Amino acid sequence: KPGDEVLLGMAENALVTGSLLVYMIPLVMLLLGALTGELLATQLGMDAELMPVVGGALGFVLVILLVRGVLHRTTIGLQMQPVMLRILAK
Repeated sequence: KPGDEVLLGMAENALVTGSLLVYMIPLVMLLLGALTGELLATQLGMDAELMPVVGGALGFVLVILLVRGVLHRTTIGLQMQPVMLRILAK
């Protein structure tokens, strides 16, 4: 009921998986995108300052959309939902 104190919990492996999906993978893709943008800029003679920024942003946005899709279409997202373990106080 509203106002009750409850204890929430979730599986430990879901917490680790969720942390990787939400923090590490987007960070890695941001860096890989920036590196790819820099390599393309030097190979194609484009703006060496703009391309890493565009590449990093593109990599970041694409992986965020991918992670969102994975969480909505698999049981990983369901495992990350907290569940009520018990009522502490009424």
